Amino acid sequence: MRSFHLVGLACLLIFSVTACKPDASENKADATVAKAEPKKEKTDGLFGGIFSDEPKPAALDLGEFKLLEVNLGTAVDADNLVVNPKTQFGPKDKIYASVLSSGKHQGLNIQAKWTAPDGTLVAETEQALVPTAGTVSTFSISHDQPWPVGAYTLDISLNGLVQRTVNFEIK
Repeated sequence: MRSFHLVGLACLLIFSVTACKPDASENKADATVAKAEPKKEKTDGLFGGIFSDEPKPAALDLGEFKLLEVNLGTAVDADNLVVNPKTQFGPKDKIYASVLSSGKHQGLNIQAKWTAPDGTLVAETEQALVPTAGTVSTFSISHDQPWPVGAYTLDISLNGLVQRTVNFEIK
């Protein structure tokens, strides 16, 4: 009688293990769904990072084209290059941004978005760009009234995707 119980118990155990095991088609479906979901990106935050459900934008295919640097200043030379780069400005300064790039591209839009300390948009301008070699794109902002004191940002984008952010201050 004991052997009958052991055989029965063994059959029950085998049945429960195979019944609970998902078949291979279910595993493939689960893997497909997992790949389609956006990964949570770790971004800087107050407590060592926060997680965002926002997927990163697709990388922009720039080919040979590269953004080399962005310089801010209060004057440009004959080649539209900022004369004395700096990140601190006076309340009455006109501020220039020189964006240096290299390489060829069939055509891009380069945008400059200037943002005030309170997050409001100061200015946003765009230029068409069909570079064949080294290029300087120049943007500027000025104001009739003194600029409010604080920390500002300039975002340089190519075809709508931010490539560089420059922080500057009005003292």
